[in-house]
Amino acid sequence: MQKKISIFSFFAGIGILDLAFEKSGYNIVFVNEYDDLFMASYQYARTQMTHLVPLYGYHNDSAERYAKKRGKRKLINLVAKEREKLVRHDVMSHVYAYGQQCPKAKGIIHLGATSCYVGDNTDIIIMTEGLKLVRKKLINVINELAKFADKYKSQPTLAFTHFQPAQPTTVGKRATLWLMELKLDLDDLDYILDNMMLLGSKGTTGTQASFLELFEGDHEKIKELEKKIANKMGFDKCFPVSGQTYSRKMDTRVLNILAGIAASAHKFSNDIRLLQHLKEIEEPFEKNQIGSSAMAYKRNPMRSERIASLA
Repeated sequence: MQKKISIFSFFAGIGILDLAFEKSGYNIVFVNEYDDLFMASYQYARTQMTHLVPLYGYHNDSAERYAKKRGKRKLINLVAKEREKLVRHDVMSHVYAYGQQCPKAKGIIHLGATSCYVGDNTDIIIMTEGLKLVRKKLINVINELAKFADKYKSQPTLAFTHFQPAQPTTVGKRATLWLMELKLDLDDLDYILDNMMLLGSKGTTGTQASFLELFEGDHEKIKELEKKIANKMGFDKCFPVSGQTYSRKMDTRVLNILAGIAASAHKFSNDIRLLQHLKEIEEPFEKNQIGSSAMAYKRNPMRSERIASLA
């Protein structure tokens, strides 16, 4: 089945021309009309004819003011989204949309680059920003746990080995065991963050052949280009060697960090569950909280169970 071509209708009037396009098999996805009366007539006619509301709605404004108010970025994304339905290629759909806005640059917007220049560099940026968020939350957990450990550093309790009674310790000392695990995770995370590298502009097979051609064989200009790309995107360096994509080893390193934090959280939550069974420690239990649907007096360690499940 052939897909319908989508139309963004500016200066739509009362919709007679749009109706003719729809009758010819096109799809009106966006309507903009400056005149209030024309717009009201357009909407009334479509309603009476039981036509669907355009995918991106009706807009009652001048085309110029709409572009300024909404921003060209949003319009470019709308055009790219529709273009992708036709060509089935996300990057080239955006290249097409940018080319519509900058006709003179249309032929050079993506010159020398590949889809991975866009997609892989974006993935590295997203993973890096994500790790920064994880780092902030991890430090917050360490800080709260450190305060707990300090508060109960002199509170005696019984330690266990093999989950059998062993020797005396303190509640604070026990908490430092969990702290140490998280501190190791933070060290690993900082190492990976310090060594995150952008893919850069490597071309189709990592040889940068297309850029060598553009720069007439000047390797120094290519090196300078890589530095500028890295700096522009907030990185110190790019991969010195790669194919078209960045090394997927980077993905496993990031996943290892997340797995390590999950393992620490699981150990922490499992210890709490075991200690709550012994009535040595309990999770907070709110005033109106119900412990069980069948046994309301129960105090299930639901927070620890959720941590373990997520981990």
